Amino acid sequence: MKSILLTRPLLDSLSTRSTLKKYGYKVFIEPVFTIKYLNPDISTYEFDVVISTSKNSVKAFSQICKEYGFPIITVGNSTMQAA
Repeated sequence: MKSILLTRPLLDSLSTRSTLKKYGYKVFIEPVFTIKYLNPDISTYEFDVVISTSKNSVKAFSQICKEYGFPIITVGNSTMQAA
């Protein structure tokens, strides 16, 4: 049996593990980082759009983008669904 080590945050790894187990993989979860949401002051920057490559960044920036009226462009299906 092939095995896979997932290093994403625990909650993200749990759904991935379920999918991989269906395909016969033995899955180990060992998160190597945690997500910490900050509240940056972006009012001094001049930009028109936010490009997000992860659902965690969508969560972090969604309220800020609504507040300032910035659109979020996503990369990938799960990121798009999070937006």
